[in-house]
Amino acid sequence: ATFGVPLGVCYDASPYSGIGFWIKGTTSAGNESVRFSISTPPTTESSAGGTCPDGDMGCYNHFGADILLTSTWTYYSFSWAELTQNATWGIKAPNGYEKEKNVLAINFAPFLNTEGYDFWIDDVVLTTEGGGHCGNVVSSAQFSSFFPNKNAFYTYDGFVEAAQQFPAFCGQGSEDDRKRDAAAFFANVVQETGGLVYLEEISPPMIYCAPERTDFPCAGGKSYHGRGPMQLSWNYNYGTAGQSLGLPLLSNPELVVSSAANSFKAGLWFWMTRQPLVSPHTQITSGKGFGETIRLVNGPLECDGKEPTKVQNRINAYVDFCAQLGVTPGDNQGC
Repeated sequence: ATFGVPLGVCYDASPYSGIGFWIKGTTSAGNESVRFSISTPPTTESSAGGTCPDGDMGCYNHFGADILLTSTWTYYSFSWAELTQNATWGIKAPNGYEKEKNVLAINFAPFLNTEGYDFWIDDVVLTTEGGGHCGNVVSSAQFSSFFPNKNAFYTYDGFVEAAQQFPAFCGQGSEDDRKRDAAAFFANVVQETGGLVYLEEISPPMIYCAPERTDFPCAGGKSYHGRGPMQLSWNYNYGTAGQSLGLPLLSNPELVVSSAANSFKAGLWFWMTRQPLVSPHTQITSGKGFGETIRLVNGPLECDGKEPTKVQNRINAYVDFCAQLGVTPGDNQGC
């Protein structure tokens, strides 16, 4: 059994340095390992678009790497050089074959094909050098320039630590895409926190508990008001973010502001997670424009003429940050 994405054509992924993804699994199902691989013409049957003879089992000696499953989400990133063929069986591609220029499919398969399996895959991305380390896009000096009046709680080191947990942030697409991703995130943060001044929502009017969300029951005496750079709010967001980050945020929402790293992790979780179908990150990196990130962050309250001043504040910050990062802001800035 193989889970994967057939691309239908030879995709030239050489502008990227490799592939990254998150994976977890249940080893008691029968498999402790998964084989990750990319299909190329020499390793794919002719009937499936390759050059390997139909019916030859050696056709499936794809370029790949073996992964040991764990029960917690783990991020893996492989350079093209790290994806290799099995040395003891199967048809071999010519020496020096540039597999990254001829990707037919991306595959995940249980290592033992006669046993059961249970594994999950998320956020498969083509990576670039330095992907997942936004310090390669935003320097400490630029961070300070973005937020001259910030609270000392929000440190650059905390931001970088959090960004490393989300390798696609500032690490996906072209250099311009990566810079716009950072600029868009920080521009929304300006409006949400007054420029990283506030750790929590000022005088929250309620505890933000949605009791109908029985999947994330509110803890007694706890408030799920806005906290952190993206003002994480509501019990279901605290619960979902906590599951993703490995933090008990539902029972202890104060952990969002217990450290700069936790705070930025919560903010980046929102930025990188579908809300509900797409994420602010994918909207800006796919060229939909900065305005679509505003719509996902606070659209119901601000967009379509409801709060034009707040929308313009976000736009002004975005344009300014883009200029400091040396990238054009692109079209569709408003919502």
